[in-house]
Amino acid sequence: MNPLLWPRAELNRGPTSAGGPVDSATPALDSVRMDEGKSVTFTVSGCTVRCGPDQTLLEVAEAAGIPMPSSCRDGSCGKCRARVLEGRVDMRHHGGILQRHIDLGYVLTCCSRPLTDVVLER
Repeated sequence: MNPLLWPRAELNRGPTSAGGPVDSATPALDSVRMDEGKSVTFTVSGCTVRCGPDQTLLEVAEAAGIPMPSSCRDGSCGKCRARVLEGRVDMRHHGGILQRHIDLGYVLTCCSRPLTDVVLER
């Protein structure tokens, strides 16, 4: 399934660039490195946590002791859905989220990795 990348104010299925959606076959996603040092801020707790290059938002929350509902851990059930207020993520789900929820800023934390610093409404 195509990854989901999205900027703060607008959502698009597939990789995005400053000019809007780009074809998923372009190297735009490959050029975005998921380096260590990205931060995830959880708005409810006010906690900001650094994450590793391969950590999902769910793994970051669990490592910080922040309660997060989850079940499938592969993007198929939707239980871990949370809203990203700022930042961009790479979400590779298996049908556990509806497009209308994506359009409202929601991601599945179990299969979303931060590409930039992220503020998560959770």
